[in-house]
Amino acid sequence: MFRSLPVFRCVKVALSAVIIAAPAAGQSDVVLGPLVSLGDDSHFGLGARAEMDLSDHMDIDHDFFRNIFGSATATYSFQDCRGASGCGWLELGGNLNVPVSRLAADLVGYVGAGFHIVSSFREESFVDFRSTPAGAAWYRRYSDTSVGLNLIGGLRFPLAGSPGFVEGKLGLSGASQFLLSTGVMLW
Repeated sequence: MFRSLPVFRCVKVALSAVIIAAPAAGQSDVVLGPLVSLGDDSHFGLGARAEMDLSDHMDIDHDFFRNIFGSATATYSFQDCRGASGCGWLELGGNLNVPVSRLAADLVGYVGAGFHIVSSFREESFVDFRSTPAGAAWYRRYSDTSVGLNLIGGLRFPLAGSPGFVEGKLGLSGASQFLLSTGVMLW
């Protein structure tokens, strides 16, 4: 009936994962917002991001780590199916980030590292005229899940009164791709 139903299910799972993971930071400040991504393997994606201030919870007496923050993302990427009836890519990730430079009064660069869990799927449908004269529709679903590490670098800046970000992420293992994301932290 609705062949794109897995897309909606994946988006709900992605958003739920970010919202559930955000309070795990304890009493720290948590902000949420939407994101848009573009990857060399996963194409265009939509998702959510949570940022948590971890500086009060980390017992490190070094100025470099004074403003450490965590980020959790959930992104659903739409892929070119090339003959399949549906396909997609769901990525969940978590990172520890450290601000490294203040490029201007409101523009701050940061670097980080973390992990990602990627689940991709591909559905194919075909009609088999040998089984019945009217032809029966058959569906196959292929899926793959991988876990990996990544490195990130980005910029934080104010955007219409809310913090915005642009971030590049390089997957070192698991989903070894480059992903560029941008968004604004609204809540």
